[in-house]
Amino acid sequence: MSSKFDFESLTLGEVAFLEKTTGLSLGSIGDDDAPKGDLLMALVVIVKRRTGSPEYTTVDAAQLTLTAANAIIGLGDDEDPEVKN
Repeated sequence: MSSKFDFESLTLGEVAFLEKTTGLSLGSIGDDDAPKGDLLMALVVIVKRRTGSPEYTTVDAAQLTLTAANAIIGLGDDEDPEVKN
């Protein structure tokens, strides 16, 4: 992806999905001490669903490397790597 994830663009449904998946309130997600694994999985799912993979799940996201997840949500390289399952 060519830009970083924009939290302001989240729908209320996506906010609820993030909070349910991570167990954190939206306000505490940026806390340095908050766990990040579930957050990254949820963000990957949101991005993949927005970009044409509505069936993408947290189980799919859990298979990714940290590098691949960061690239998908715009925190790594600018291209979306091929993911082989």
